[in-house]
Amino acid sequence: MFDYEVTCEIKRILEAGRCPIGHMVGDVFKYPNDWGRLCPAAANSIYPYVRILQTGGILHGKDFVEACCPDAANPVVFKITRKKAGG
Repeated sequence: MFDYEVTCEIKRILEAGRCPIGHMVGDVFKYPNDWGRLCPAAANSIYPYVRILQTGGILHGKDFVEACCPDAANPVVFKITRKKAGG
């Protein structure tokens, strides 16, 4: 069991502003329950941040981090947040 629950919310879509997979600003994905709904390229690029936060690590002194998918034409920016499990 992990100490933290992790949520990934789409905050912005840069450049052309449209995700080719259909993700939209405001979409929320909980790890690991919703991971299958997430674009594989995005999931792969944000996974290290998810695991660091889930296991109690700190990134830049905060309980959240922003990271984006690797689509150069439409980078999808995620805010990855953690909260205490069961809290």
